[in-house]
Amino acid sequence: MLETNADLRAAYQEIRDAQEKLVRTERLAAIGELSAGVAHDLRNPLGAIKNAAYYIKKKAKDSDLAQNPRIGEFLEIMEEEIETSNEILVDLMDFARVNPPNRFPILAQTVVDSALARTPMKESVKVEKNFWPSLPQLLADGEQIRRVFGNLIKNADEAMPEGGTLTISGKTLDGFVELQFTDTGEGISIPDLGRVMDPLFTTKSKGIGLGLSIVNMIIGRHNGTMGVSSKEGDGTTVTVRLPFENGEEDK
Repeated sequence: MLETNADLRAAYQEIRDAQEKLVRTERLAAIGELSAGVAHDLRNPLGAIKNAAYYIKKKAKDSDLAQNPRIGEFLEIMEEEIETSNEILVDLMDFARVNPPNRFPILAQTVVDSALARTPMKESVKVEKNFWPSLPQLLADGEQIRRVFGNLIKNADEAMPEGGTLTISGKTLDGFVELQFTDTGEGISIPDLGRVMDPLFTTKSKGIGLGLSIVNMIIGRHNGTMGVSSKEGDGTTVTVRLPFENGEEDK
């Protein structure tokens, strides 16, 4: 009887997991379709606003308006908010059309270095790297993986407004290269931790919460996995696992 009950519970859980996966897939598809339409419709007017702001700023320098410091201040705000809006549109378009990966052999350390070089960080944030020697190559899309690492680095930087340490480590484990991005920032609350990879969920004042969803989608298309662990007030660790090029460790 106990065995039968256990089997029923296991079967029920499998059905529930499958249903949740189906709902999530349908939700992602709907969000992707909506994202593509919104991004397309807003891109042209946003570009026109950006050009208009640039024109006004240029003309203001050669007129009496230059005497009023508030004019320049408001124009700077306009440009910053336009850039923020453009980043949101890029996220929407990326989410709507994450292309299949164009795979070729890459070294995780090299891609991490490239992402660090391209991602602005506060001077008060220190980066430490701790990689096992001779990590095997990944068979992956270098540009997509760089975007993944860049997003994780940016998130870590934003989680440490007063500065701190970002530790990036790499090792091999069970046929995967495991990379961890650990910050000493504010951490994530338990209720939020279970939702951080959900589309449109964000705790930030700016953005729409697609960053980690895109990252998770890219990792999934590389047959990898991603997990997030955190303790509020004690930092966050994001773990990414990507399969080896040949599925075997270097001897």
